[in-house]
Amino acid sequence: MKKTDFKIFQTFHSKGDAEAFVAFFEENSIRYRFDRNYDVIRTNPEHEGSILIKPGESLQNELALTVHTDDFDKAHDLLQQDVEKITEIPDEHYILQFDNNELQDIIQHPDEWNKHDVHFAKLLLKQREA
Repeated sequence: MKKTDFKIFQTFHSKGDAEAFVAFFEENSIRYRFDRNYDVIRTNPEHEGSILIKPGESLQNELALTVHTDDFDKAHDLLQQDVEKITEIPDEHYILQFDNNELQDIIQHPDEWNKHDVHFAKLLLKQREA
């Protein structure tokens, strides 16, 4: 399989941060791989390489968890179904510190948050309305 057969599902700072996703993907036969989330070019064979970033962006040590394009929608759908089974927010979850406006912002910008955070924001708002 070629690198172009995969697209970014989510980025992480380490493989350890992605352990739950990896286990979930393996359990559900979703093809995945890790890639660096920046481009490296060889400017001189004697040097290790240079890291290219776009102007105005900062370099972060990110790994991209990529999913095969044929499995991408399946991965999102299965993960969403799995998240929706959760009916209680863990006591130590940081989202409990958010006010209602911040929770609304999460719901309005789900692409900026992970599926758990969006689901927990909805649950917490419902709890606060009751």
